[in-house]
Amino acid sequence: MKKLLLIAALPVLFSACKQPDPPASVSAPTPTSAPAEASGERSALPHGLALDVPYAVLSDEWTDESEERKRKVVIEFQQADAARVGQAVTDSMIAARYRLTGQSEARGGERYNFRADGGVRASILVRPRGAVKLQDSRSTGNIEYSYTEPLEAPGQVQDAGSRAGQGAN
Repeated sequence: MKKLLLIAALPVLFSACKQPDPPASVSAPTPTSAPAEASGERSALPHGLALDVPYAVLSDEWTDESEERKRKVVIEFQQADAARVGQAVTDSMIAARYRLTGQSEARGGERYNFRADGGVRASILVRPRGAVKLQDSRSTGNIEYSYTEPLEAPGQVQDAGSRAGQGAN
């Protein structure tokens, strides 16, 4: 009788040992080079920002003001320290033709300021675990990406980071 119960309990034990699927909110690194028009989808990361670690985009908000358009994106990253992510962010933004105009300590992390042609500005704050409350317990830090571009005058072409080219963001 005990052998029969043991045999009947084995499938239950094996199914309990199955590893759960990873959460849907964490994605593998996403290349940002494909334009929205080609893929038909909006890129998970803003134009110029590339990460080679797992990350999750927590929020992505646009606001239009009288003379400029602003975007704020909050991202949590995993499996890397803030210094490494800060260097990767700097390298990817420079590769996307942004100019690093300043770097400073701010709110427990490092702030990187960039400019691009056409009056485009980007400010990226990279903070480690402990400097900011993280939503995912596996996250090792977060990124706050703030982007500002002037609203276009009639006849002007929008920058690659603008809302019209959402996949290139």
